[in-house]
Amino acid sequence: MPKVTVIIPVYNAEKFLEECLNSIINQTLSDIEIIIVNDGSTDSSAEICKKYTEKDNRIKYIEKDNSGKGETCNVAMDIATGEYLSFIDADDYIKRDMMEALYKKANEYDADIVKAEWYRNSYKINSMVLDKQLNEFPQNRIITLKEYPDLLIVQPTLWSGIYKTEFINRNNIRYLETPGAFQDVAFTHKVFYFAQSIVLLPEPYVYYRIDNDTSSVHSGSNSAIIFYEYEEIDRILALNPEIKKVVNTSKLKRQFFDYEWNYHRIRPTLRSDFRKRVMKEFKQYKENNELTLDFYSYVSTFFLSQFI
Repeated sequence: MPKVTVIIPVYNAEKFLEECLNSIINQTLSDIEIIIVNDGSTDSSAEICKKYTEKDNRIKYIEKDNSGKGETCNVAMDIATGEYLSFIDADDYIKRDMMEALYKKANEYDADIVKAEWYRNSYKINSMVLDKQLNEFPQNRIITLKEYPDLLIVQPTLWSGIYKTEFINRNNIRYLETPGAFQDVAFTHKVFYFAQSIVLLPEPYVYYRIDNDTSSVHSGSNSAIIFYEYEEIDRILALNPEIKKVVNTSKLKRQFFDYEWNYHRIRPTLRSDFRKRVMKEFKQYKENNELTLDFYSYVSTFFLSQFI
């Protein structure tokens, strides 16, 4: 059994793909499985993937019709054989010792999740900034979401961690298979909700590219996907009221932030309907007495007034 399965969903990533793949095949932890799933790319991504498959027998390469990141990752997860899972976006790249460092820590603590810091990388202005979103939480020891529910407020950076495969499968955690991007949101919530042991590391290992103009997060389309993600999250919480009691305020903080961010991302012609849906959802939360003083103190009064 490989120690880590590295899953790389690919869609029209030719500009950055080789840098990504080089950083993975040259990991200091050699006992890894690499699954590349090409989600119907129309550029030269397929040719690049095939070239790497021919020179590294740890790579499993799959081509499929375009359907979105969710189904693409699920296809890979269904055939993964590694002890842990890692998800690396094709426009990012990682330090050579990432898998070794995270796996060593996971093995030390028998952790369900090990999550590290990351760099925000802008190639256009040659900038590299350490994000430091994990600083306020204990590091290098086991914690749980019950102790620190505001972990949910951290950006859903699935690519900065590894996840025990047995834990993922036992809890039937999979991505929603909606088109486009943003399926990391519900997946992140689910892994945090059910994990019994989370270990955070202060060291950064991922170079997260923030200015890839071809990334689907900049497309301004598929504005409803974020709503589907939170419908799934609310469904899970309804089935697990003991978890909801602990995490709901933190979930709502992150939810409002995600809605606000998407509101400004989408095309102006879509914003009116988007805003109406946000208003409807949060008015329902308010009627259900779910909006606490902690929520109101966290959320920007200016943006809150725009929506609810």
